[in-house]
This record gives sequence, structure tokens and C-alpha cells, in this order.
Amino acid sequence: MLGTGAYARVYKGTWENTTVAIKLFKRSKRLSTSFYEFRHEITIQNALNHPNIAKIFGFSLNPLALVLEFIPCGTLREFLEESQTIKTKLKLRIAKDLAKALNFMHQLSPPMAHLDIKSPNILLCDGWITSEDLPVVKLIDFGCAQPILSPLSNFSVDNPTWASPEMIAAKPLTEKADVYSFGLVLWELVTHLVPFQEYSFFIEIANAVTEGKRPTIDPSSCHPLFREIIIICWDQEPSKRPAFPQILSKLHQIQALEEP
Repeated sequence: MLGTGAYARVYKGTWENTTVAIKLFKRSKRLSTSFYEFRHEITIQNALNHPNIAKIFGFSLNPLALVLEFIPCGTLREFLEESQTIKTKLKLRIAKDLAKALNFMHQLSPPMAHLDIKSPNILLCDGWITSEDLPVVKLIDFGCAQPILSPLSNFSVDNPTWASPEMIAAKPLTEKADVYSFGLVLWELVTHLVPFQEYSFFIEIANAVTEGKRPTIDPSSCHPLFREIIIICWDQEPSKRPAFPQILSKLHQIQALEEP
């Protein structure tokens, strides 16, 4: 088994002589709940064709399962825990790949918000070490994703660690909730830590976030522009968070400054 979540377990398998990931939906007491999650994820992922988003190849109705692209090198969270340091060049490639995926989603008509951006939902690809052209990371798990026809309401949060203040407070949501979570992932790239580890309970994290508290950033730990991106991304006010074209522009600036 590759992993498990609230609604499904993920296994490694074979489809048409290709190694794939098989997302098997858990049986629910209410079949309609399982089928809704299954149908929702197919609908969303079928609309997303981007190099930094995991592909969907097919599905099964009995059992309820999705056949997905197999991405071999584990989650970003696992990679950060196993690595003592990461070169700035790789941090920037990871940040840019994730920003490209989210920029693609946010520029669809209507915009599509992922709403569950976190390091465990980002997978590392193989092959990128030998080629600048290959993706470093791909985004997965679109069970929470929603088109933003108008600000979303009644969105429930199971784990507030990467959730935006407006999401935790059950206020109307836009795609700017993803920008907040992106900022926390950038912080993880700098520190290798899980955000808000100083708290023991989810309710403590939720209270801290809605009060405007954020993880600390050592100014010497990253490029000043990188720190600036993190801080503006996790702004308490969604309208003050940048869109991804602005974020990508700043990441390109840092890359240009870092290159010899």
C-alpha cells in the first residue's frame, strides 16, 4: 500500500503493462457518499491536463477505484524529513512546479481551487536529476477541489495545519485559500518542519491561525525574496495574497539572482 486517506487507500499496480497507482475508495455505510467522492474526483481530474498534475488513466465501478499515474519517489513531506539540506536550486524548482500547477488550475474558466495543498499531497518524480526539462513534483489528491463559480461556503476542515484562516472560520472561500497553503509549503522547504508542531491539538492550531499567528522564519535561512513570498502568501486577508503569475515572476527573479 502506498498510502491511505479519509476516503481511500492507494496501492501500486499494473495497467496495460504500465506501473500505476490505484486509488481504492473505502466502503462507506452510505454508498452514496463513496460514490459522490469517486465521481467528484473523476470529474475534477479529467479536466486537469498539466505536466505538474498527476494523470488519470481510467476507473473501475466495481470496486470503486481510480487508475492514476504512478509517481515513484514519495511525498514532499517524506523527502523533507529524510533530507538534512536541500540546495536552493532544487527548492526553487519544487516551488515553481507547484506554482505552475496551481496557476494552471486558477486560470481555468471557472477557476479551480485545490483546497488541500500540503506537502503530503505533492509527489516527487524521478528523472529530474538528469534533465532540467522534466517535472520535479506533481500535485495529487483532488477530493476537495472545487470550481470557483462564486465564493464557496460550508467547507469543512478536518486538519487545520495547512488550512487558511477563512477556511477554518467557515467564511466564503476563493482560490486564494490555495495561495495561503502554498506559503506554508514554501516554509516547509526552508525549515523541513511540519507547520505548527508546537501545538498538541488541532483546535490550538485553528485558534492560532484565525488569530493571525504564523510559523517563524529565520531571516538567514533563505533568500529575502523567498521570505517575502512566504509572508505575503499567508496574509490573513485573502485579497492581499498574490496570484500565481506574480509568485512565479518573483521565483524567476530569485532564480536569476542565484545563478552564477
